[in-house]
Amino acid sequence: MKMSSKYWMVLAASCGLAASAVGICFNTNGLFYTPIAAEFGVGRGSVAMMSSIFSVASSTMGMVTPHIIKPKSLKPLLFAATILMAGSTAMFSLCNSLFPLYLLCALRGLGCGICGFVTVTTLINNWFRKSHGVFTSIAMTFSGVPALILSSLFTGIIQSAGWRTGFLAVAAAIVLFNLPALLFPFTLRPQDSSMT
Repeated sequence: MKMSSKYWMVLAASCGLAASAVGICFNTNGLFYTPIAAEFGVGRGSVAMMSSIFSVASSTMGMVTPHIIKPKSLKPLLFAATILMAGSTAMFSLCNSLFPLYLLCALRGLGCGICGFVTVTTLINNWFRKSHGVFTSIAMTFSGVPALILSSLFTGIIQSAGWRTGFLAVAAAIVLFNLPALLFPFTLRPQDSSMT
């Protein structure tokens, strides 16, 4: 199937969003439990509560996203969500107790709820009328890619420079994977950019 460059942009952006919102923000959390628990003098279970808070916030925002994502609001929402995701992740490095971590996890979850599955599937369904199942599967594959590729990199950073620096690396990766969605000139639907 021959596709114009806009369609490839949408697919690349969708892959990046799935990678950052799920692959990075959720699937790499476990790398940080042990070093945080050791430094704070708490159990790993208490630190793992971060993931539960993240999941609740992300799922809640996922339910809200279809009502707020519109053709004119797509790019501003993605930009705001990226700030929430990367900003809260970077701020993890400043925390000295669990409560700020929990609060930042909630903010991170809100950002991921905007960038995650709902937005990705909406974009794919709007742009790929034929074989949208295939393209959805391609995009969703990237929700696992960072866990495979970046986990060892993040682990190495944590071991050599500490978990605080590790979170800064994660924040940078979030921005990197979100860049196609932020910079590529596409819209929520092809008809919004005079493409049918």
